[in-house]
Amino acid sequence: MVYWALGASIVALILGWRTARQNKELQDRVTQMNRRLYNLKRTLEELQTEVCREKTGLDFEIMKLQGRLNITGRMTVDEIKMLHPQAEQVLATHHIGGCAGCGADGSVRLAQAAAQNRQPLEPVLTELNNLVADSSGATNTSPARLKVSNVQLKV
Repeated sequence: MVYWALGASIVALILGWRTARQNKELQDRVTQMNRRLYNLKRTLEELQTEVCREKTGLDFEIMKLQGRLNITGRMTVDEIKMLHPQAEQVLATHHIGGCAGCGADGSVRLAQAAAQNRQPLEPVLTELNNLVADSSGATNTSPARLKVSNVQLKV
């Protein structure tokens, strides 16, 4: 009987060891699959962002060619920056996503960014629309007209 119990114990130990080994292998496979899924998700998000950026750029080009390009408060700060290289400078003069000090999120709509920074929306829209209208596809707008100091020193 003792031999029978000893044999059963050895079989149980072998089965336990084998199960633990299989469990470890399965855990390694799950970890590997999770890494693959994470990488695929990250790649998919990057591609979606790139496609969205390209679509927005093409939409703007179509509007520009049709002569109906108009910046509105519903556009995001990033979309506006894509329209003209100096748009960021205009936004910076109003502390709406163009300067390092304001730290505005590019995915925020212009109207929200202006409200968050307590800036009136109309002057910003006027300057941005003038910038886009003046450029008419070229980027030769005078930087001196756009660059305004964000800091006023009292002497």
